[in-house]
Amino acid sequence: MMLVSNLRNGRGGRMHRQCGVSAWIWLALIAAIGIVFAFVGGGGQVSMPGSSTTPQLSPRAQALKALKLTKMDWKKSGFGNVMIVDLTVENASGLPVKDIELECTLSGNSGTRIGSISKKIYERFDPGTRKTIKGFNMGLIDRQSEGATCEIVDAIPAV
Repeated sequence: MMLVSNLRNGRGGRMHRQCGVSAWIWLALIAAIGIVFAFVGGGGQVSMPGSSTTPQLSPRAQALKALKLTKMDWKKSGFGNVMIVDLTVENASGLPVKDIELECTLSGNSGTRIGSISKKIYERFDPGTRKTIKGFNMGLIDRQSEGATCEIVDAIPAV
């Protein structure tokens, strides 16, 4: 099957030019390859054999990633405006960790977020161990706080 296109020659007359279907297929194939390289090309980065393309985590990020808050209970103390927590922290890494930062988000009885509070716990957490801390004073909170969710947001490698 051949496609015929109408072209004008330089003298005002018409001439016929035949283009094979295979030429259009080659053109489409080249365009498709160009699009694939544009999206998958790797942004101009060259990877050396044996090198990792995954970025390495800093020691601080590795320490934080390996810590788990496995248990947490809390209560109000004082005049109903002091948060006291009991928590268990597990260090699943091979590195000792210290000075973790605990952040708690507080909510009211309706479930609405009231605020948050954070404190550093100046303790050492050895590798592969669990440590329970009881009666830790997180500080002043809103008296209407009825719920809390806590997470470890920072940690320092203890080297």
